[in-house]
Amino acid sequence: MNAPAASIPPPDPDRLMVIVESLRAVLEEESGLLEKRDFSQAPRLLRQKQELTHLYHAQLRALSQAGKDALDARKRQSLVEAGRALETVTERNANLLRAAHGASERLMRNIMDLVRKEQQQDSGYDRGAVLDAARKSTCKPVAFNQQA
Repeated sequence: MNAPAASIPPPDPDRLMVIVESLRAVLEEESGLLEKRDFSQAPRLLRQKQELTHLYHAQLRALSQAGKDALDARKRQSLVEAGRALETVTERNANLLRAAHGASERLMRNIMDLVRKEQQQDSGYDRGAVLDAARKSTCKPVAFNQQA
């Protein structure tokens, strides 16, 4: 018995078209939310993307194994156009995800810098154990007239 072959569904171009359109819709929804910096739906969208991506790859494998003759010219052209539209949406989504990731990284780095700065309290001494104030001449000598 060949178990991997059994896990590949039969090629279904109509199902693939529905999967492509669903994946495109999820990516567009996520992109819109990313632009608004609304991450409340991220877990749901991630699950949907993962499920649809798995189904998409399974259908592509099935079509690939079925060969070129599995599709008539009209369906092939429709799938090619849908694939190009999906690619455009995917690139936009990836760019927005990279931007959100970069912004999150910068925010975390700034927070960590502030925390480190607050934790490093100024002792008043430099590395050479010299009083900072004396070295910087911020403490001016003062003379008192004790005879008056």
